[in-house]
Amino acid sequence: MPTTLFRPVGLHELALIWDLGMREFPPRLPHQPIFYPVINADYARQIARDWNTRDANSGFAGFVAEFAFDNAYIAKFADAYGLKGKDATTQLSTLAKTWDCSTSEVACEISANRKSVYLNCLFWAHHDSSESDVSRQQRGDFSNLKKL
Repeated sequence: MPTTLFRPVGLHELALIWDLGMREFPPRLPHQPIFYPVINADYARQIARDWNTRDANSGFAGFVAEFAFDNAYIAKFADAYGLKGKDATTQLSTLAKTWDCSTSEVACEISANRKSVYLNCLFWAHHDSSESDVSRQQRGDFSNLKKL
């Protein structure tokens, strides 16, 4: 089963994607050095609407590119991810720290550990994380992963 990600892009980046036959993303642009896909289509649309349409470098236009990659590819990296072998509380803390650095890493983490993430969403929603490094917003974000 493939994992689907979404990438908000502007008019100029979409033109570069077109030039590549709509099969790959171009090298990063100077003003945008980080490739930043997201795991939620609604969030991608929000970024495209709220950021790209106000940005001259984006051509004042926003689009959402949807792409998928094979889970077999992700599985090759399963040992590199941090949830395996951890309890639900530690997994939530690990995801929160990862989320702050890279949502694409979170997407890979979730894909590599889907069962664990699915089973822990309800716990995360109700767990008192006030004594941990997980914010209320992050706890809500992770409890909503079941909707993805």
